[in-house]
Formats: sequence, C-alpha cells, structure tokens
Amino acid sequence: MKRFIPTVLLVVICIGGFWYASTKDFFQEKKDEPTSLLTLKQEDVQSISLKTEEQQVELSRNGNGWDMKKPAAAPTSTNQIGSWLDALGLVASTKVVEDKTTDLAKYGLDNPLGTYEVTLKDGSKKGLQVGAALPIQGYSYVQVEGAPLCIK
Repeated sequence: MKRFIPTVLLVVICIGGFWYASTKDFFQEKKDEPTSLLTLKQEDVQSISLKTEEQQVELSRNGNGWDMKKPAAAPTSTNQIGSWLDALGLVASTKVVEDKTTDLAKYGLDNPLGTYEVTLKDGSKKGLQVGAALPIQGYSYVQVEGAPLCIK
C-alpha cells in the first residue's frame, strides 16, 4: 500500500500538468490572424467604383443616400450599398505572396478580374484589385494600391 500512494500521487500530478498545459495552448500551433485589407467607415465614403471585364458601376453619395452614375443613372438602396461596404471591409489577407512583385501576369493582376475603388471625404482613394482565383474555393490573388501582393 505504501508503494501505491506515491504512484497515484505522481499520476495525479501528471494529469494536472497536462490539463494546465492544454488550457494554455502549449500543444497548439499559433496561426496568423487574417488582417483586413481595407479599413473603411461608411460615413466617410463618398463614391464607389466597381470595374469588371463585362461592366463598370459607379455609385456616389447624395444628401440622403446613394445614386448610381454608371451604367445608368438611378437611385439605389442605402442598405445594399452599406452591405457592399461592409463586405469590402471584411476582405482579409491570409498570406503575403511577394512584397514587391514585378510580374503581375503570374497572379492575374496585369488584367484584373475586378477593380474596386472607394473615394473618401478627404479625396483619398483606396483601391483593391482581384486577380486569378486560387485552387482553394473562395481565395484569389489580391493587391491593394501601395501594398504587397496578398492572398484572399
């Protein structure tokens, strides 16, 4: 019986040590958190330009809401534009492919599938170009104006 007590005590200490280590994530690999490519405040956005191979859409803010300028002038839903801006702000970078690329054709950014440009109240512009799609569904090569090439 005297030999059994130290063995039980050692097992309890080991179980406690493994439990403590698992709660502190000692056994898990640290993953890089995706970073947002564009940070936008909806109230600061004055106009939006969306360009694809097939069409171009331009929207501008008026006093009460938004108006479509291209392809045809028409009023638009403020809620829909707000959803688009939210979605644009959710685009995140998961990995930097190259800091400064010289061959944009390799990533489909020489002739991008889509170009999204937002003009802010202060006149500054933030742009996002979407290049070739990756084999993983939902991921594409993306480049922000003045930033390194990123995946998402």
